Amino acid sequence: MNEQDRIRVIKERAEQTLFRIPGVHGIGIGHKHTKGEYTSKLSIKVYVIRKKPLGEISSAEIIPVEFEGVNTDVVETGPPQLSGDPDTRKYRPVRGGTPIAVLEVLPDGFHTVTSNGTLGFIARTTTNPSIIVGVTNHHVLAGTGAFTRGQAVGQTSPKEYSICSKCCSEIIGVVLDGMNTMVVDVALIRLNRKLDYYNQVQDTPQNYLITGEYSLQQLGIPASPYHVKKRGAATGPTKGTIDSIHATYRSNMIVTHIDVISIRPDSGLFNDTGDSGSAVLNTEGKIIGLLFAKDPTNSGFGYAFDIDVVKTQLSGINLPIEILISGSLNAKQTVPDTDVQANAYMVDAAQDETSAQTSVVETRLFQKVHDELLQTDEGQRYVGLFRRHQDEVRTLIDTNKRVATVWHRNGGPSLLREAIQVVQSPEQSLPTEIEGLPFMERINRISQAFKKYGSAALARDIAEYGAPLGQLGGQTYAQILARLRAGISRGSRDAMAEAL
Repeated sequence: MNEQDRIRVIKERAEQTLFRIPGVHGIGIGHKHTKGEYTSKLSIKVYVIRKKPLGEISSAEIIPVEFEGVNTDVVETGPPQLSGDPDTRKYRPVRGGTPIAVLEVLPDGFHTVTSNGTLGFIARTTTNPSIIVGVTNHHVLAGTGAFTRGQAVGQTSPKEYSICSKCCSEIIGVVLDGMNTMVVDVALIRLNRKLDYYNQVQDTPQNYLITGEYSLQQLGIPASPYHVKKRGAATGPTKGTIDSIHATYRSNMIVTHIDVISIRPDSGLFNDTGDSGSAVLNTEGKIIGLLFAKDPTNSGFGYAFDIDVVKTQLSGINLPIEILISGSLNAKQTVPDTDVQANAYMVDAAQDETSAQTSVVETRLFQKVHDELLQTDEGQRYVGLFRRHQDEVRTLIDTNKRVATVWHRNGGPSLLREAIQVVQSPEQSLPTEIEGLPFMERINRISQAFKKYGSAALARDIAEYGAPLGQLGGQTYAQILARLRAGISRGSRDAMAEAL
């Protein structure tokens, strides 16, 4: 386990203590910021609206200087606030960092602008057949509150105009799909066929290329300070420094966002209302995240979701993407003239919905469970464990024959189906046994395989936290949530861990 992973585990434990301190609304991992400079030392970032002198606070409000040997760094900033108004120019070819607007058709055949934001970048879906899409935030395309697939998206002034007028050329595509949860805020625009575009971000006087992607969540912050930039429709080009990753934010003790990248502006604001959907890039032109929120106070912080999270969540609704890059500026590309690409008034949303229906239902069920678990301390622990090990577990099942054999012989796939049904049907419970063997025994056998062939970190977490999962046989989803709210005693966990 590297240093950042080690601190992430400690940070997740620290949340249980730090979020109980009045005024704390966010906790992340980042390099300590002292006397206006970032140091090379990683710390647990603790975000508060206002720092108070020690003489003004009670003992219950004092933030510890360290937690399990890791220093804390108290940062004064506000919580994420969606920044989804006003560069209103039309850019052709289309490129990232430029304004977009959702256009609502009025009864008299005119359009009116209902929402504004920024087009982040251009991508290609890796489905068969693939299509060219623009990437932005879900809340940008939600207009006045309804996220409507097939709704026109354009680059336009706020003036109304007829769909039969010359201004139709300002429409670049239609709303395809997306999601807005505590994990991610992303949506795709199906771009019009024959539309010209650049795989770059608008800037003045020098545009900059999109050269790839870099996931801070997967690869960590490689250096301090780690500089980033963005170009949005509201504030134009700005620069900042990564203050933390894996940040969790709460409001009124309810988790609002997790795994957020927090960005400190180098000066002024990093972003403001209208910049939502901007791509955040490092100095090499690699996309590290998708901007979704601003700080409502005067600190100027910006908030983004990691690019790996964005892509993973889109894959979950059957829309995996590949970011399109370029080796030179102003290298014009053109959206293919195909029926599947369609245009703003030829979208078969019903057909798309049917083809992805099963995947979308399962993804939204997972999101429901995810969000509800995060409202309990014990649930947050298990969500953290899932996020930490999900890729390794999937790889073990797909590539290790011994693990795959144990997984299938002990009903792993059927266990997942049972779990989906339990969430869908409140009166249904998990089975007490599977093909004659107790539920706990099946869970234990699968856990043993993961412990034996997985990493040391996976084995350690299974030993400490895996056993209580075997006790869930025969319980409904409501009963499972009640157990988590009540908390699973550490003594019970340790006693049962011996069985593994």
